[in-house]
This record gives sequence, C-alpha cells and structure tokens, in this order.
Amino acid sequence: ESLDKTHFSLGLQIITPYSNERSTDELQLTSTTFIAIEQIIASRCREIPNPTFRAPLADFLVKAGERSIEMADFPLALKYITYGLDFLGGDEAWGSNFRLSLRLHEAACLACY
Repeated sequence: ESLDKTHFSLGLQIITPYSNERSTDELQLTSTTFIAIEQIIASRCREIPNPTFRAPLADFLVKAGERSIEMADFPLALKYITYGLDFLGGDEAWGSNFRLSLRLHEAACLACY
C-alpha cells in the first residue's frame, strides 16, 4: 500500500507541471508524461481522492490512449483509456464531463476494434 501511494504521488508530481503550464488542448505528450502515466497506473489506484485531478488525469489518459492507437498498440491504448474512464467516474461523469466521457468511450471502441 505504501509503494502504491509512492507511485501515485510520484506520477502526480511529474505530471502536474505539464497540466499547469498548458491548456489540455495544447498538451503534447512526451516520454516524461508517459512515465508519469505509468507511475499512476502502477499505483493500482482506480479512484482519485481529489476530485479536481479526475478530469485532467482522464484527459492525459485519453490522449495517451489515442497516441497508442496511432502507433497500433491497441492493448496499451485500452489500458490507458480504461484507467481514464475509472478516474473520471461512473455515470455521473456523463453529466459533468460529457465531451471527455464521449471521447474516452469512442477511443475505447477504437482500441477494441
């Protein structure tokens, strides 16, 4: 459990400067952001304690998933997108983050295709 928290904390520390310095539309995924995403996933955390991190993390993950689809790495894409869906939340996300929810579900369909 302590190691899981360390992975999660490290991932957030790496990714936070990227999310603060650009709007999510301008965000460029780099090897560093992929490392941060992998750290967060390594934490095996499926729920984000702080709700303000949910949508930005889900946005990072859908972008990582879309990039993985472009590279034809469909299993990795599905892993990223699934975590993005988990982080964003269940049915309530459709009301609060409709566009991101739709994008995640469309990307999941592409990754499974």
